[in-house]
Amino acid sequence: MLFAGSVIGREKGRGSTGFVLVLLLGPLGLALIICLSNLKEEEKRRDKQAKLFAAQIAAQQCNTTMPFDSMAGFIPPPPPGSEPKIRVASNGSDLGELPVSEVKSRLKSGQLTMSDFYFDLDAADWMPLDACPKI
Repeated sequence: MLFAGSVIGREKGRGSTGFVLVLLLGPLGLALIICLSNLKEEEKRRDKQAKLFAAQIAAQQCNTTMPFDSMAGFIPPPPPGSEPKIRVASNGSDLGELPVSEVKSRLKSGQLTMSDFYFDLDAADWMPLDACPKI
């Protein structure tokens, strides 16, 4: 019976516990070791959860490098071949996202001035148009 308690305990990651329980309690100890949880399975489950947690953190860290708009969430990059847009504001009103060519033409026509603003995603703040590298 000591051998059986030791073998069952070892299979559950509790080798010496199985031996001691059977030694002290006899058949009742054997029943107790059979009822105890499997430490090896619990360790596997904890390892799996730790790997999943690490993968979630890595995914979140990858997402933080993407442009973020507090109102709309993550902003995907424009499709290839499309004209870049910038968000423009003039006289306290948001004009929305405009293609860079339209902003340049509005600057030439006088509808916009270099002291009007654009939203810089990197700075997460409104900046004067004269600081915009796209113009």
